[in-house]
Amino acid sequence: MYISIVLPCLNEEENIELVVNDVFKWFKHQHLDGEVIAVNDGSEDQTGPLLDRMAVSNNRLNIIHHNENKGHGKALISGFSQAKGEIWGMMDSDGQIHAEDFAGLLPFVRSKQIAIGRRVKRVDPFLRKVFMRIYALLVWIILGVRVKDVNCGMKLFHSSDWPKLEPRIATGGFFHAELLCRAKRSSILLKIVPVSHYPRHGGKQTGASIKVIKTIVVELLRLRRGL
Repeated sequence: MYISIVLPCLNEEENIELVVNDVFKWFKHQHLDGEVIAVNDGSEDQTGPLLDRMAVSNNRLNIIHHNENKGHGKALISGFSQAKGEIWGMMDSDGQIHAEDFAGLLPFVRSKQIAIGRRVKRVDPFLRKVFMRIYALLVWIILGVRVKDVNCGMKLFHSSDWPKLEPRIATGGFFHAELLCRAKRSSILLKIVPVSHYPRHGGKQTGASIKVIKTIVVELLRLRRGL
């Protein structure tokens, strides 16, 4: 079994080396063969040069550079376009989820079934937790997908399901919502697995504001019309 893990990266110079090494450590511990595809999505810090230096000594680390920030979803799509594995996965590059939790997802991955993480005991600020609950509720009401942690960055699935899962409308922040909606409409089962959540080692957390609820409703309605 060969596994491809895609890491979307935006200004993660303080975290990316630890995250990449964490994935390869998991491969080794589980006796798995695999690759990491890190997508530098127009970072303005040293994320890109750091990844390039790491790749010199690791032929299983593949780097994709976007000259400008194209968004979280576009970064993941770019990464999967180069994936060679039978099993494909994704993980955020901020270090708040550890690769060892892929071990809980892997047994549930098969054709027509995707394993998705759900962050438990989240270390996010209170307002961010409230925002994510509201977002999950809106995704349920508007798209009909009932998942408590829509945007959890840890997901694992069989590569043969990607043509049905691949978002084609929401290639930015609503990538995960569209992916889960496409899974449901294609009768691909969702297996939800608890994963741990940790504080950031460095860098700045982005996204999540109560002020953007109206925008979210508009975008989710647009997404529903387009599906």
